[in-house]
Amino acid sequence: MAGFGTRLGSDPPLSECPEPIAIVGMGCRWPGGVENTSELWELLKAKQDGWSEFSKDRINLDGFYHPNGQRPGTMYTRGGHLLHGDTRDFDHNFFGISAKEAMALDPSQRKLLEVTYEAVENAGESLEKFSGSKTGVFVGNFNNEHQIMQYRDPDHTLPYVVTGGGPTILSNRINYVFNLQGPSLVVDTACSASMYALHLAVLAIRSGDCEAAIVAGANVILGPDNQIFTTKLGAVSPTSRCHTFDISADGYSRAEGFGAIYLKKLSDAVSQGDPIRAVVRGTSFNANGKTGGISHPSPDGQEAVIRQAYKASGGLNPDLTGYVECHGTGTPVGDPIEVSAVGRVFSPGRKDEPLLIGSVKPNLGHSEAASAMSQIMKEVLAMEHGEIPATIGIENFNPSIDFEGARAKVVTEMTPWPAHLLRRVSVNSFGYGGANAHCVLDHPSVVIPGYRLRGLPKARKEAPSGLPKANGNSHLNSNGGLNGTKGHHSSAESLPSLSWCQLAKLNQIEGAGSRPLILLPVSGHDERHWKVTISLIYFIPWDAGNRHSLTVPLPLSIPKQQSMDLNSDSMVSGKSPSSPARRIGFIFTGQGAQWPQMGAQLLNEFGVFRRTIQYLDATLSKLEKKPSWTIVGALLEPAATSEIHDPAFSQTLCTALQIALVALLKQWGIHPKATVGHSSGEIAAAYAAGYLKASEAIVLAYFRGQVVATNQRKGLMMAVGLEPAQVVPYLDGIEGDVKIAAINSPSSVTLSGEPEAIEKLSKTMSDEGIFARVLKTGGNAYHSHHMQALGSAYEELATQGLGQVKSIVENEPSNLIAKWVSSVTMKEVREQPSPAYWRRNLEAPVLFSSAVERLAEDGSLDLLIEVGPHPALGGPLKQIRSSIEKTGSALPPCLGSLRRGEHDVTSMLTLAGNLFISNAPIDLVAVNATEKSEDVIHLSHGFPCIDMPQNKYSYPETPVHYENRFNKEYRTRKHLRHDILGAQVPGGSKTHPQWRNVLRLKDLPWLEDHKLLPHAVLPGAAYMAMAIEAVSQLHYEAEDASPIKSFQLRQVAINSALRVEERH
Repeated sequence: MAGFGTRLGSDPPLSECPEPIAIVGMGCRWPGGVENTSELWELLKAKQDGWSEFSKDRINLDGFYHPNGQRPGTMYTRGGHLLHGDTRDFDHNFFGISAKEAMALDPSQRKLLEVTYEAVENAGESLEKFSGSKTGVFVGNFNNEHQIMQYRDPDHTLPYVVTGGGPTILSNRINYVFNLQGPSLVVDTACSASMYALHLAVLAIRSGDCEAAIVAGANVILGPDNQIFTTKLGAVSPTSRCHTFDISADGYSRAEGFGAIYLKKLSDAVSQGDPIRAVVRGTSFNANGKTGGISHPSPDGQEAVIRQAYKASGGLNPDLTGYVECHGTGTPVGDPIEVSAVGRVFSPGRKDEPLLIGSVKPNLGHSEAASAMSQIMKEVLAMEHGEIPATIGIENFNPSIDFEGARAKVVTEMTPWPAHLLRRVSVNSFGYGGANAHCVLDHPSVVIPGYRLRGLPKARKEAPSGLPKANGNSHLNSNGGLNGTKGHHSSAESLPSLSWCQLAKLNQIEGAGSRPLILLPVSGHDERHWKVTISLIYFIPWDAGNRHSLTVPLPLSIPKQQSMDLNSDSMVSGKSPSSPARRIGFIFTGQGAQWPQMGAQLLNEFGVFRRTIQYLDATLSKLEKKPSWTIVGALLEPAATSEIHDPAFSQTLCTALQIALVALLKQWGIHPKATVGHSSGEIAAAYAAGYLKASEAIVLAYFRGQVVATNQRKGLMMAVGLEPAQVVPYLDGIEGDVKIAAINSPSSVTLSGEPEAIEKLSKTMSDEGIFARVLKTGGNAYHSHHMQALGSAYEELATQGLGQVKSIVENEPSNLIAKWVSSVTMKEVREQPSPAYWRRNLEAPVLFSSAVERLAEDGSLDLLIEVGPHPALGGPLKQIRSSIEKTGSALPPCLGSLRRGEHDVTSMLTLAGNLFISNAPIDLVAVNATEKSEDVIHLSHGFPCIDMPQNKYSYPETPVHYENRFNKEYRTRKHLRHDILGAQVPGGSKTHPQWRNVLRLKDLPWLEDHKLLPHAVLPGAAYMAMAIEAVSQLHYEAEDASPIKSFQLRQVAINSALRVEERH
């Protein structure tokens, strides 16, 4: 391999190339039930196709199919690559369109709105940010069936028929609905339309005409007309398949499809923390000029457009391209010419191995104007996964294709990406009238070393010797790992203002690591409750060394799946984009939920979390009785040596964790409207509500732990599944030994006191079938008479400690004031509590149930978040909810934050996704923002966002759609055109049916011999046959029609001869 790199050559320096354009989001509908890119990858991996036969309610084959393609009014295709479901399905309320206007809306407009929304959702962009932006919309389309159908009945039309149909409005509708203020245009170059749209979008972004762009393609099959026309042209395959590169190639299979990609400048995508799926390096378009026929392809034109794309990209080297996605429609003329043109460009530098080529059309069919979108999406996925999907259906290669001369090899099995080549693809797209287009795509890591979307294979594990260099460095540097990188360092703080040239210089950083923040935008905007499971949302599993996002196609282990029921505490119902933002309350877990290394990963991943913990450490270091350990060190301590269950540590660590989580949520735009804390969780609750500063809170927690750690009196605590009143009889005679320490819910209390008494009660209750479980509290009986012996010492130390950090407190900003309901007094706290209050918090029972009920009584909250190491209060909250619902009140659903045994970042991003689904005012840009690191600049910003299930839309049971009777009767007609009678005229009177036909000698050659010289005339028997056929068709319209035994014709008169002439 040593000499291989020299032969391959190299790309020009990145700083000399035009700025790449990032693909940051994708949305689609493809045949085979594909509703997102994850499902597309699954279909490609499984080597499946999306072919299906036309259903009777779309095109009744009984009325149109005939194997003879030259027979008038018929088609020789029985199906195509069709979308599942009804393309007219549309949630007009979701997009703010009235039912009256939606009645006339073209299915292409409907589905383009959906895939555009999903592309933006896939990018993690909020609708608020998207709206009003200088985003252009570029749509490829050449099918206007809907408009033609609507115009067939001008006497009965709808008010919005003009804006509901027609190609022009396809892009305008997207601009209008999403309030996009960049350019808006629809391109019609037939099969290359969406690639032309991409080229124009790239030019517009680079010229400044728009800051971002939606590029989309649309194709839908609504009736038989285009099937008939393409049959007569001989363009479509009689088998309705694309036999690409195969000897059986005989035309293409028409397909439906909608695809949208969201584009930004690479520098903008980097600075805004967008998930970069791929980068567009170069695009081009041209025309064939004069050829052997207007629909005849030209190898010269195709070669020229490919070379122009590489030139437009700054002179990229075609030898480094790993794969070419061919237009590959499966026509006997087109395939050989395309392979020849590809070979001219790519074969000269490939003497040792062939160029890999293929086509997605055998899988998805030829979606005509939308086809380039399917090609691009396939190749983005292939680069992400490091595998090239097979071109399916090949049994015997077409001998007319000179694969050897082109040095090309068709990929017929899932193939690993060539290790010695860049993840770079070329994509061809050609219109049947000679309009050619091409694009060059790179994996992001080609221009941003070390970049990879979480869970996806690295662009190259190791740079082999001899690999061509750029600026003296390997194109793809090895990932430096999670804990840092080698080489030069630079602050990411300046990323928002970095130019493309500056980003190009960053390519020289050796081993630039992956950005350790992950974006998990998900959304749901259905007004109704709906259910989602993690098996659909695919949140993030982790392994020991690397962080991975799990999208549907990834070959990674799936974490334990947890059902998320929108009627449960783990999820809430979504709202439409126009719904008010959720009002959120924070619930703070008390002691006992801690676990070793809780929050440890957050220290590495989120700067605000790390800085908060460091600030709390700095605060404690100012105390006269400062700890000999640090919060950072204690959180990082492994389980084998951790002392986290020692009160001297646990009280401080739990509160520190909660304070840092509040800071992180605040950075994400999540502020509480109200708070409640359980036991020691009240300290963080007071901080979040603005009644304590962070430095005050950590001092109170620290001394609480220090005092409890001095306790020499052993005690036990026990959770009991009884109502408070039901517990009282069990305490008869032992009131001095056992106390009710906490009322967690109407049916759950915690007892605390002497070990012997607790153990005796445990046995008694268990014998009676009552839930009773002794808790692990380190031998401490909190909220009992045991704590009263410690209370005065705690109050004194707290007072002293707060005085020692007074100067820090004075310079520290406060949180916004929120409602705080005390679980000591059951009342709303309206002033800063004194140390005496915190003594009561230690000694007195926890009246959590009553405090939560008080929190919910005015209905001012829509959502709760339990902030702490583990959602330990989930059970009591459910019980409280069930209880207060009986009184007509309601407790909002509650989401957890961290979870014991789950990776911290997984937990917090799950929370972020759930908050977004819930229409909470979460800032997804902040969730995924680049933060300053003291050690390394990270340019890897995200990963493919989760493809949400389509039940975000509420489709009516019957589509809101108008179709005139002419169209419906025409496309669903039950009878094939008769040679003599023709076909019944649709939309006419049922009592006076009519048939229409055009008689031609070409179609009826036997009439040549029936002449009244010199003209051929229709024989009298033909009139009889027409009448009999017409009556038969009418008779058999009924489902239960009995067989006809005979016909009787009366008063037949033929008043003049009907001449039949030759017509073309």
